[in-house]
Amino acid sequence: MESGIHHRRLFGLILLFARMSLREPPIFSKIQADSKLQRGSIKMLFSNRKRVFRLLRCVLAAAPLWFVFGIMVSFAPEVCAAGGAKAAAVSVGAIALAVQLVKPLERLAGEL
Repeated sequence: MESGIHHRRLFGLILLFARMSLREPPIFSKIQADSKLQRGSIKMLFSNRKRVFRLLRCVLAAAPLWFVFGIMVSFAPEVCAAGGAKAAAVSVGAIALAVQLVKPLERLAGEL
């Protein structure tokens, strides 16, 4: 088990050095050099009605995913225990069904 920890640390350091050796894409450098661009401006995000609706659509597209995986799957043992189930395991079929129910939202997110 001790060697597994060392391997993970070694691979982590290799990934860190690999990331440090990469260059930024030219388009990113061009955008960063643009003096007219306001970075991190919340005011700019909410100043345009089209941007506000785009942000709202992104949040609404992700809300079902957050509900299913963040709430339902996370609290499945508690929900099962409250319902009187003896085993508090979440079936893979239930997770697959939840993913299939959320799939139509992928198209909406792709159009944003």
